[in-house]
Amino acid sequence: MPASDLHGPWSVIRRAPMVRLAVPWIAGIALAHAADPQPERAVLPVLGITLPALFIVLSPHLQLQRWKRGVVLAAWLCAAGFAWQALRDPKHDPLGPWAGPPQGPYLVRVEAVSSVTPRSVRADAGLIAAFNRDRTTAMRGLILLTVIGDSLQGPVPGDLLLLDGDLEPIARVPDPGGFDRQAWARGRGIAHEMLVGRDDWLRVGHERRWTDLFQAAREQVGRWIEDSALPLRDRALVKALVLGLRDELDAGQRDAFARSGTIHVLAVSGMHVGLIYTGLAFLLQWMGKGPRARLWRGLIILAALWGYAGITGGSPSVMRAAFMFSVFTVAGIGRRQTDHLNSLFAAAFFLLIADPAMLLQASFLLSFLAVWGIVLWYRPLLALWSPETWLLKQAWSLTVVSFSAQLLTAPLGMWLFKAFPIWFLPANLIVVVAASLAVYGGVALIALHMVPVVGAALAWLMEALLGLVSAATEFFASLPCAYAPVRVDALQMTLLYVVIICVAAHARWRWRGMWRSAILGLACVIAIGAFTARKAAERSVFVVYDSHQGMMAGLVQGRSLVLVSASDSVLAGRAASTRIEQHSRAWGIEEVLPAGTDLYSRTAIALGGTVMGGGRWRSDGLDVRFLSSDRASAKCQKAADVLVLHDMNQLPDTSALGEARHWVIGPNVHAWIRRRLVELGASRGIAVHVVKADGAFVLPAPDHER
Repeated sequence: MPASDLHGPWSVIRRAPMVRLAVPWIAGIALAHAADPQPERAVLPVLGITLPALFIVLSPHLQLQRWKRGVVLAAWLCAAGFAWQALRDPKHDPLGPWAGPPQGPYLVRVEAVSSVTPRSVRADAGLIAAFNRDRTTAMRGLILLTVIGDSLQGPVPGDLLLLDGDLEPIARVPDPGGFDRQAWARGRGIAHEMLVGRDDWLRVGHERRWTDLFQAAREQVGRWIEDSALPLRDRALVKALVLGLRDELDAGQRDAFARSGTIHVLAVSGMHVGLIYTGLAFLLQWMGKGPRARLWRGLIILAALWGYAGITGGSPSVMRAAFMFSVFTVAGIGRRQTDHLNSLFAAAFFLLIADPAMLLQASFLLSFLAVWGIVLWYRPLLALWSPETWLLKQAWSLTVVSFSAQLLTAPLGMWLFKAFPIWFLPANLIVVVAASLAVYGGVALIALHMVPVVGAALAWLMEALLGLVSAATEFFASLPCAYAPVRVDALQMTLLYVVIICVAAHARWRWRGMWRSAILGLACVIAIGAFTARKAAERSVFVVYDSHQGMMAGLVQGRSLVLVSASDSVLAGRAASTRIEQHSRAWGIEEVLPAGTDLYSRTAIALGGTVMGGGRWRSDGLDVRFLSSDRASAKCQKAADVLVLHDMNQLPDTSALGEARHWVIGPNVHAWIRRRLVELGASRGIAVHVVKADGAFVLPAPDHER
C-alpha cells in the first residue's frame, strides 16, 4: 500500500515516529515484568538478533517495503525492552538487599523525601555499604526509610546517613481491599524497609544535587505559608496544592477528595506542572510566533517548570511531569505545530529507559493515560458543541478535558481502587477551576503576603477559594453512590480497554466491524462479572485484620460479613469503619453484621450463617477457636482450622492450645510470649502468623481454595 493511501490511525503513526519506537519497547518491558526472566536468558537473544536486524533495516540491497522494515525494528525493540527490564530488575542485583542483606550498620544516601510529619521523616534511600565488624560490604538498591525525630532537623535529599537498624522485607499482608504496600513498593523497585529511632542515625555527609539550589526557597515558602493569615485547615490545603505536602491534611479532607473524584488535585504532578505550562504559554503569547520568540518563550517555560520541580522537592511524580511537558516545550521550539501524541510517547520512551520499573507504578500509568486521553479525545469531543457565550465555552472545555482524561484512566482506576467516583464531572468543574486558581493565588500570596493591603486581600481571596474547594468536595462526596463500588479484575480491565479502542476506531476512523467487536468485548466483561459474582456468593473466608487497636476478625459467608472483636470499642473506632468499608467495597459485601464480644457468649448464637459461642466460631467450611488470658475457648476434640491467640499477658497452658492448622497471634500479646508461641508452633509443625509482623491473615475455606 503506498504511503499516500494510508489513512486513519496509520496516518497518526506516520506523523508520530515515537509511537513506533515506544509501543514495542513498552510491550517488551511488560512481557519481562510478566515472565520475570533471568538476565542472561533475556540478553542473549537480543545479542543474537541485533546484527541480522541491523542488516535488514539498513541494507540498501534489500528492497523491502517500509512497513516490513518497521516490523523488524519493532521486533528488535520489543526484545531489547525485554532484556533491559531483566537487566535493571533490582532482585537480580547480587549487591542488592534482595540477595540477603548483611548485618549493619548501613551507609545510605537519601534520594527523595516522601513524607514529613512533626515526629518523623519518610524517604527513599539508596544503599551504599554495610559494615560488619572490620568488614565493609558494598550494596545497591533502594529501601524505604523512616527516621524518628524532629522533622526540622531530619534528613534531606542528598544526605549521607549512617543507620544502626535492621533491614526488614516489606511483606505485610494488607487488609482485604486495603492499601497493598508491598505491591506499591515493588513497583518502585523496593523490597526492604528500615525504621530507626532518634539515636540510631547520624548524618555523615551530603552529596550536592540540583534540588539543593531550591532548598532555601522551599523552606522560605513553607515559612511564608505559616506566616499567612490563613486558618490552619486552609494552610494545610495550600501546602498540599502548591508544595505537595499532604501530611497536615486531616482524614476527612483526604476522604472527601477521594470520594468526589478530585484526589488528583492534591498530588503535585501532571496537573500542577500542566498549570505552570499552560499559564505561562498563555501569558507569553505576546512574544509572537517567530523562531526567536518560540526559543525565548520555551526557555522561560523550561526554567519555570524545573524551578517548580526543584521547589517541590524533585519528587518522582513531579520529575516525570516536568520531563513530559519539557518534551512538549522543546518540540514547540522547533516548529509551529507540534504533535502532542509524538511528544507524549517520546516522554514515556525516555522515562522507561531511565527506569523500566516505572511501568508498574500506578501514578505513572494514570498520568500517562490521562494525558493520552486528552490528546486523543479533546478536539473531537470539543467539536460536538460550540456554545455562544464565553462562560459556557470555558465550562464545556473543562468538561471535555475531565471526561477525556477519565475515559482512559477509568478501567485502570476501577481495577486498582475497586470503585468509581460517579460525580467526578460536576465535581471537577468546580474543584479543578477553584484549585487551579488557588495554585496561582498561592504563588501570588507567597510572593506578596507581606505587602500591606495586598497581602490581606490575597489571604481573603485564598480563604474563599479554599473554602469553595472544601465545600465542593464534601458536597459531592456526600451524594448518593458518590464512590460506587465497581469490581473488575485484570482481564476485565483489559477487555474494557479493548472496548474503548474499538469505539474509538469506529468513531474516529470508521473502521468496519468495530461496533460488533466492542459489543462482544462488553459481553465478555459482563459474563466474567456474572461468573465472579456467582463464585462470591459461595465463598467462605476467615480474616484477622491488621488492627493495632485490638483483635478484630471477620468471617465472610457469601455476601455477608460477620465481625467479632476483643472489645466493642474496637469496632466503634474510625480505623475499624475504614477497614470494613474497604473490605466491603473490594469484595462486594452487602451485609455487615457486627457481633462484637458475642463470640464469648456462654450460649451459642447464630448470625449470618455462622455459629459462635464460648470462644469458638464455625461456618459451613471453617472452624475457628479464640484464646486469651482471661477468656478460655470451648473444648473440642476436632482439630480447628485456625487458633487465634490474643490479649495475652502470660503463656497459656499447652494443653489448652489443642490442634489447629494455623495459629494467628493477634495484637496485645507481649513480645516474649509471641516468641515462645512462634517457637512452640514451629516445633509442632504449625504455620504461625503474627499480625504485628506479618499483617492481616486471610484463609479461605478448604473447598473455596480448590
